[in-house]
Amino acid sequence: MKTINFEALFSASPNPYVLLDLSLNIVGVNDAYLKVTMREREDLVGRNMFEAFPSDPDTPSHRQLRNSFEKVIREKLADHISIIEYAIPLPNGQGFEERFWSATHTPLFNHAGEMTFILQHTVDVTELQRLRVLTRSSTVPPVHSALIETDMFRRAQAVQETNQALTEERQHLRGLFEQAPGFMAALSGPDHVFTMANAAYLRLVGRDDIVGKPVRQALPEVVDQGFVELLDHVYDGGQPFVGRSIRILLAARPGGTPEEHFLDFVYQPLLGPDGMVSGIFVQGHDVTEQKRIEDALRASEARLRLAIDAGRMAIWELDAASDTLVGSPELYQLLGFAPDAQPSIEAIRARYYPGERERMQAAARDVMARGERFVEVEFRYIWPDESIRWLLLRAEMKLNPDGTPSKIVGVALDITERKRSQEALRESEQRFRLVAESAPVMLWMSDQLGKCVYLNRAQREFWGVEDADVQDFNWGPTVHLDDQEGLLASLTRAMQTHSTFTTEARFQRSDGEYRIIRSDAQPRFGSEGEFLGMIGVNVDITEARQAEKALQESEERFRVIANSIDQLIWATQPDGFHDYYNQRWYEYTGVPEGTTDGEGWNGMFHSDDQDRAWGVWRRCLETGEPYHIEYRLRHRSGEYRWVLGRAQPLRDSTGRIVRWYGSCTDIHDLKQAQEETRRLASMLAERVAELDEANEEIQRFAYIVSHDLRAPLVNVMGFTSELEAAQAEVERFYRQVLGKDPHLVTPEARMAIEMDLPEAIGFIRSSTVKMDKLINAILKLSRQGRRVLMPEPLSMRQLLEAQCQSVAHQLHGRGAELLIEAVPNLTSDRLAIEQIFGNLIDNAVKYLDSSRPGQIVVRGRDHGVSVQLEIEDNGRGIAPQDFERIFDLFRRSGVQDQQGEGIGLAHVRALVRRLGGTITVSSRLGEGSTFTVVLPKCISMTSEAA
Repeated sequence: MKTINFEALFSASPNPYVLLDLSLNIVGVNDAYLKVTMREREDLVGRNMFEAFPSDPDTPSHRQLRNSFEKVIREKLADHISIIEYAIPLPNGQGFEERFWSATHTPLFNHAGEMTFILQHTVDVTELQRLRVLTRSSTVPPVHSALIETDMFRRAQAVQETNQALTEERQHLRGLFEQAPGFMAALSGPDHVFTMANAAYLRLVGRDDIVGKPVRQALPEVVDQGFVELLDHVYDGGQPFVGRSIRILLAARPGGTPEEHFLDFVYQPLLGPDGMVSGIFVQGHDVTEQKRIEDALRASEARLRLAIDAGRMAIWELDAASDTLVGSPELYQLLGFAPDAQPSIEAIRARYYPGERERMQAAARDVMARGERFVEVEFRYIWPDESIRWLLLRAEMKLNPDGTPSKIVGVALDITERKRSQEALRESEQRFRLVAESAPVMLWMSDQLGKCVYLNRAQREFWGVEDADVQDFNWGPTVHLDDQEGLLASLTRAMQTHSTFTTEARFQRSDGEYRIIRSDAQPRFGSEGEFLGMIGVNVDITEARQAEKALQESEERFRVIANSIDQLIWATQPDGFHDYYNQRWYEYTGVPEGTTDGEGWNGMFHSDDQDRAWGVWRRCLETGEPYHIEYRLRHRSGEYRWVLGRAQPLRDSTGRIVRWYGSCTDIHDLKQAQEETRRLASMLAERVAELDEANEEIQRFAYIVSHDLRAPLVNVMGFTSELEAAQAEVERFYRQVLGKDPHLVTPEARMAIEMDLPEAIGFIRSSTVKMDKLINAILKLSRQGRRVLMPEPLSMRQLLEAQCQSVAHQLHGRGAELLIEAVPNLTSDRLAIEQIFGNLIDNAVKYLDSSRPGQIVVRGRDHGVSVQLEIEDNGRGIAPQDFERIFDLFRRSGVQDQQGEGIGLAHVRALVRRLGGTITVSSRLGEGSTFTVVLPKCISMTSEAA
């Protein structure tokens, strides 16, 4: 509520004043008013006048006071009440005291000329009124009565009574004016300013804010139609104008599309007290529908005349007794004969389509059985050219006294085209239903009242309506309460004006969820132009609106983030116009804000890079491809530094580009480092070539060494076999001597034969076996390094399940399980992959902890260009200091209670590296180990042999 320093304005005044806003709420009172009403200021300020001083709304006093306020608000002129009876409440709830008042209500305006408050000046005339009552009694002397009953008092009362009567009469006339069925308006002055307009007039022009405006401003669309010149003519000449079926184009709303109306109206000049024209009274009726009906009737009559003139309708008469036919020339032409031909009735009947004559006769019998005389039937007729025509027969039967027909008189029409049109319409409707039912969007049709007449499958499923229940379905309650008013207003306006409309509203789906639906509808018209209802498309745009909101929030976050990072961030409109840079751009370039908007950014590039940068940028704008380029950008120091420019388009749900977002990254130091890197890379390539050659030499050496070691080993193993055979003979001889004469066997001989010799031969045998395995492992490593890799698509799940089957016996024996989770596929060398994961799974089984149930898990993840696979177990675990040693040749970790040469993991790492991958291990003693293998998702077919 606006604060008014009311006390400062009126505190010194002895007259009672109260200030009210246009809602009749008290915003201020002076002390004199509080004194005369016996109230406190806090009891009045902020309360409505009729709440602070309550009274029965049906009493004359209440209506008199309210009417005075409403008159001031409506006419913006002061109003006076000479006397009004109005009781006021006594203090402390002691009841009401009957008082009489005289009041003046004055409108107050602000600096803009708008009425903002009403000032009430109130005078308590209770005592004066009581004296007037006393003067009418016989106890008061006439002289005193004359003093009290002054002429002025009587005139004031008479004026009030007259004003009251005039107010009631004016309200009655205004009610008649508003309720008049025709449109009425009053115009004042040479500019034809609207002073009054009834409801019918406002409905006609489609707006309600014309009072107080000249015609040119209120109805600009009629200016060029000659109506203002016509009003000028009536105003200047003083003669009325009567128009009949005058065409006028009126917009249903300001700025809307004008619609055609036809009006009967009168422009009646209004004369002022001086006899001069002061205004024009407009009265009339909208006869648009009547005009359309008359035009349609005339068109129908014209079509009938054209049909008869063109020979499409023929008249005929059949004498039933003689079975003779008399027809107009049009009849024979209609039947395919020459107009002057006289074919016999048999010749005509011979061309009835099979079965049609019997059907016509049955129709005639049915009519006579019902006691009727008129028959109408459609039948097919074969023309002389063998084409089939559809004819409509309408006839009246003249009956004999016995009820049999004597004569049949009628007309015949060729309805072949209509039949074809009906068939085409049926096919069209079938096609429409087929398309509509399979359409992914929701389609609907309504009648003239907005009631559903058709919903396609998508719309029925949305609302959960069966096809049979569509006619009785009420869609109104499915609209969200907050959206009903806007949606119904748009629909009602479109149906009244027969125009299209588009709106968005929330509809409740059959599952109870409200969805945002965009409705696009247009009117349907019949063949004669009659309005049939609306047809529309509903599209669920909930996700689109949520995406737009998310986009707005995202852009705000983008701005905050863009100004908090070190990169140079920029954005453009869809056409490439640069309209945003973050603070880092201006700090880096040192240019004033706004100077690089639009095309100004290109001037920041090195002159040698400008044309290339423009060309790449224009191509990206045309194709929508991401922007990627390196160029030299002017630094605030004046130095041109290399930057990497990138940009990506942001698209809406339809794929249309709505923004471009880009960045510039300073890569000047990187470019210099790249030069140094290329130099180092060249040196590294040379070193790698040397290492490859050395590796080849080592592998050849390993092969030669292992081959050369095998030759003496074979000899040792052969002589060991001979020693074992000789040992058997010696032992047999020893047993014989020992049995015959034990004294011949010395203790040294006994020790040599029974202990030293078997121990020495066993040691030689085990050493040669171990050395043989070692030589075989070295040969195997050498051969694998030289094998050509053969990439092929691998199903890792199938490969790992096969590995699982190979260790199933060991798993069962140890009471353990092996789980294979989701693993990505890859293209690689099958044998290498089998050996890698076969060794890892075999090791995991071999080193399980026997004190708890064993579990081995294989899992994987797809990283795009590479895949990661993990083999996790809950076995013994590996000490941290052994994480690297276990991958070395002949090195093992922990207790050596399992068979092996210490080559398996070295072999695995060699294979992984050859495939272009890496292998690492993580472990905790007593808890388990996890081997992680990272491999390329696809290795090249051009891999070289080792």
